[in-house]
Amino acid sequence: MSPKSKPDTLENKIALFNRKHREIEYKLSRQRKFLTSLKKPYNIKEIQMRFDNLKQEFEPTSILLNELIISIENAGQEVSRFYKLEFEKSEDEYFSIMGEMSEIISDSDNFNNHPNSTVKQSISWTISNQQIRLSEITIPKFHGSIEHW
Repeated sequence: MSPKSKPDTLENKIALFNRKHREIEYKLSRQRKFLTSLKKPYNIKEIQMRFDNLKQEFEPTSILLNELIISIENAGQEVSRFYKLEFEKSEDEYFSIMGEMSEIISDSDNFNNHPNSTVKQSISWTISNQQIRLSEITIPKFHGSIEHW
């Protein structure tokens, strides 16, 4: 067996890191594109499926990439710093996407689980298209004596 074919060589670890990182970057890019083009009314089931799928794919890959970073770190600080920064960017994007999806799902759950959701929907539509002026409230004035309140 040649040294290049060993799975634990630095070159193989870097190659594996690069491959897995590209896969994650591609998946994150697709989800970001999806969120950017999202229009109301939202398809909550699709968003939930994408959320679950991304979570299932990212978490094990994240563990593997962290292990690879630690392993590459043992080879030299400069190599490690580059890979940490690349992975941190991906991780930040992952949390941003998951947060946006979670917020959409949560907002939908809160709205749809309300007993008057259809009434609430029609009220919000009416209110958002009109300006409402409430009657003026008069507040009593205090002139220094409790008898004149």
